[in-house]
Amino acid sequence: MKTILCPTDFSPNAGKAMDYAIMLARKTGSKLILFHSYHLPPHAPGVIRGRQQGIGDESGEKLMELKAVIMEDEANSGLEIETFSRPGMAVDAIDDAARKLGADMIVMGTQGVSSLDDILLGTITSGVIQKARVPVMAVPSNAEFREISNIMYASDLDEEEAKAIKQLVELARLFNSRIDVVHVLEDKSDLSEEQISNLGKTYSEKYGYANLHFKTVVNEDVLDGLNSFINDNPVDIVAMQTEKRNFFEKIFVPSLTRQMAQYTDVPLLAFHE
Repeated sequence: MKTILCPTDFSPNAGKAMDYAIMLARKTGSKLILFHSYHLPPHAPGVIRGRQQGIGDESGEKLMELKAVIMEDEANSGLEIETFSRPGMAVDAIDDAARKLGADMIVMGTQGVSSLDDILLGTITSGVIQKARVPVMAVPSNAEFREISNIMYASDLDEEEAKAIKQLVELARLFNSRIDVVHVLEDKSDLSEEQISNLGKTYSEKYGYANLHFKTVVNEDVLDGLNSFINDNPVDIVAMQTEKRNFFEKIFVPSLTRQMAQYTDVPLLAFHE
């Protein structure tokens, strides 16, 4: 990882995400780019072109002020930080910036949503998760900043997950994190104890990471099953691959939306194929 893009609207929510972006930049030695997109007033008679320029200048100045605040912390003295702003709708502007600036990950807040479902449904963050071609870390507004010690990866036992899990292992190595690959079974008989044991060994050996474990949860509802694992185990990050639309929709379609306010302190890390 060489470049981390951290979109901001200068709100406290965005500040939570920035804390995680800074932590990741320190651990990886990555360049951190602070980004802001802004709306221009419609072009109409009486609208002065200088006003549009003024909005862009104000955005740039706020980013520089934010950079200065970050650099006041001696722990950040070694960070390479750049700022970038541009006009446009947030989702498209963030995706375009990530591509043009060569970002390897996007770390952003969740616009003050009240549940993990809402992170993935109908927000700017949701749009970025679905559109961006790099991993996106969505940090809820109530997140309690902490080291990434325990990671849950929601798995559908699909071979296409290999790239995502490989990337996750690379991240986990930086923090010496435990990874639990969690699969929800509708019925306990779907996998035998021997199959579960063999999958655990296979995952650990395949990815060359001893602290990677395979777990199952029995529940007819996938979302409820994942929630129960989060409730019963320490989880600092929830990770999943979003391009597998059948699995993604099975969990997060509106008809299955659940209130998960008790889990809003768990950031989501979304990978793409």
